[in-house]
Amino acid sequence: MNRPRRIVGVLLMAVGVLLVGTAIFLIVRNSYLDRAAGVASADALEKIDAYISENADATAPTDLSDDTPDTVPDDPDAGYEILTVGTAPFFGTIDIPAADIRLPLIDVFSYDYLDIAPCRYRGSIAGDDLVIIAHNYASHFGRLSSLGVTDRVQITLLSGTPYAYTVVDTEEINGYDVERLDEGEWDLTLFTCDPSGQYRHVIRCQRIA
Repeated sequence: MNRPRRIVGVLLMAVGVLLVGTAIFLIVRNSYLDRAAGVASADALEKIDAYISENADATAPTDLSDDTPDTVPDDPDAGYEILTVGTAPFFGTIDIPAADIRLPLIDVFSYDYLDIAPCRYRGSIAGDDLVIIAHNYASHFGRLSSLGVTDRVQITLLSGTPYAYTVVDTEEINGYDVERLDEGEWDLTLFTCDPSGQYRHVIRCQRIA
């Protein structure tokens, strides 16, 4: 009578070991991907900063003050510079002091590019409907959920022109509810997955003109 119980016990132990091993593997893998993403984005950021320093308009404001352009080009691509680093086309940087985030921005969304830096998911600065996506790596948007209303965000183009935003709303949506990203009229939306991958942290911002 004890043999079936022993067999069940051994099977349960084997399953437990397998689950623990899988969990350890995923933790190690995610840690590796996070570090690799941090190195890739830091390398791109260094090249972008050097480019802006050498080519930016000397009269353009460069901090998080309210001294940002009152208007943007009607054509989203007007005066829109791109700097290619490796294979990725970068259009500027994003600074979020409250979350200690400073990263380069890729102009095209792809899952491969997400392993390098945040990507423009859709929209534009000119259209006041820019949406930016990034992984929840600690080196990327892992601290995005810590943002609150009135926190500041700045996007700086390769021309050196900064566009300042203030956070006006935060929400958590179902990971499959993509349509929610388009609800409302927001000048800037930032989003990333939560650690479980089931939900998305969404930050809505208004441009300061």
